[in-house]
Amino acid sequence: MYQLGLIGKRLDYSFSVNYFQQKFQTEKLHNWQYLNYEIDNIDKINTIWSIDNLKGLNITIPYKQAIIPYLDEIRGVAKDLMVVNTVVLKNDKKIGYNTDYIGLKQCVEKHVPRYAPKAMIIGTGATAKTAAYVLYELGIECIYITRNENITPNTYTYTQAKELKLVTHYPIIIQTTPVGTYPFIDEKPDISYELLTPAHLLVDVIYNPSPSSFLIEGIKQGASTISGNEMLLKQAEASWQVWQASI
Repeated sequence: MYQLGLIGKRLDYSFSVNYFQQKFQTEKLHNWQYLNYEIDNIDKINTIWSIDNLKGLNITIPYKQAIIPYLDEIRGVAKDLMVVNTVVLKNDKKIGYNTDYIGLKQCVEKHVPRYAPKAMIIGTGATAKTAAYVLYELGIECIYITRNENITPNTYTYTQAKELKLVTHYPIIIQTTPVGTYPFIDEKPDISYELLTPAHLLVDVIYNPSPSSFLIEGIKQGASTISGNEMLLKQAEASWQVWQASI
C-alpha cells in the first residue's frame, strides 16, 4: 500500500483525505491511501518519515516554510519562494515542490485580462508569497494588507487601508490568511467591503466554507469571486502528478 498524507497543525477542516480517497476509488487505485497527520510542532515531522511505503505529503498551515530544513532538496518555484506544500519521498530523499502556485495561477490568469493590473494581497505569510509570485508573472502590481505595522513601503495595516480607501484602487483582492476557516466561518478580514463593485475580483484561499464570508461580502456587492475550493482541486491534481512521476 502506497501512503500519502497531509501535514498540518489543525486538520479537522481539511478536504484532502476525502478528495484523494474518492480519487483512488474512482480510478480503482486500491494500492493507495491518503491520511491526515496532525502535528503540533514541526519537529514531530521526523516521526512521519518512517511510515512504511510513504511516497509523498502535502504540507499546510503553518508548516509550508518550517518544513524546508527537514528536506534534502527543493525544486522549481518552491526554490524561488522558499515555500513548500508538496513533498516527494524517493530514493531516500525528501524533495519539496510548490503546487499551490499552479492551482492559484490556473484559477487567476483566465480572469486577469478583465481587470486593471493592480492587486491587494491580504496577509504576508507563505501563501501571500505564492500569490505575489503569481501576480508578478502575470504583470500585476501588488500591495499587502496586514494586522502588523508597516514593514515595507508596499505594506499597509487594515486601518491604513480603510483610511486610504485602497479597495477602490486595487480591483483584484487575494485573501491568503486563515481568517474565516471552519469553525470560525463568520470571521472575515476587516476591509471596506462597502467599496467593492462589479469591477472587483475577490480570491480566497479558504475552501471550508465555500464560499467564505469574505467572498459572500464580495458577491453582495456584485464582485466576481474565486473560491479556495477551485484552487484546492487544481493544486491537489498537480500534487498527484508530482507523486505519480516519482513512482
